[in-house]
Amino acid sequence: MVTWTLGDKMKKVHAHHASTRALWELEWRPRCVKRFYPFNYSDVADFDDVFDELVKKNINNAYDDAWTKVFLSFMKRFEQRAAEAEAAHEPENASKIYLRAASLGQISRFPILSTPLKREAFWKEPVTNVIFPHTHAANGDGPEIHMFVRLPQQATEASPAPCLLYLTGLDGYRTDTMPGAAARLICLQVQIPPHLEISPALAYKFGYTSVEDMETDAQGRFSLLDPVFWTSLVHERYL
Repeated sequence: MVTWTLGDKMKKVHAHHASTRALWELEWRPRCVKRFYPFNYSDVADFDDVFDELVKKNINNAYDDAWTKVFLSFMKRFEQRAAEAEAAHEPENASKIYLRAASLGQISRFPILSTPLKREAFWKEPVTNVIFPHTHAANGDGPEIHMFVRLPQQATEASPAPCLLYLTGLDGYRTDTMPGAAARLICLQVQIPPHLEISPALAYKFGYTSVEDMETDAQGRFSLLDPVFWTSLVHERYL
């Protein structure tokens, strides 16, 4: 058997590692233009402005909070614009601006959550694990389903948040695949039973029917009576 190793390439310094300007111009900007990961919901003009600011301030260490602060300063401007659009009853415009803000917030915590500020940029509201009975378990499923819940601060029993239910597999849990959880939505992330990984259609059948039996959490802070269902797994061969 042939063993593949990186060898000397492990120590190679690529051209885009030279500086923030090099990272943007050589590696990230071409991806952003095409809206490739991690810029799936990004506007390249927004990032041009951010990287111009980073270069002007000679910030070349993404692990430092100085990097994060520049991104967050731009993000907050978009959040303000989005809030103004929302107040003006322009939901489509507000949604687009919120996504632009979320894209900046996502890159602000790159490359890892190495500081408290980056962790705050990762999730402002805490994510909690809610466990509920898998009432429609079948074919060897376990008795429980785990949901990862992010609640907006304004969610209460008197005014529960609407629900975006995101059914995900092993590689679909990343926060960049959940832009719709911004603003006033929460995101419930449902783990698919392992044997159902090969069939999102079956995962929907057994997993979602159990979710339907759960109307809310114990505090009544979100409503599952009329959820939006979203999955990145369903492929045409399963339909």
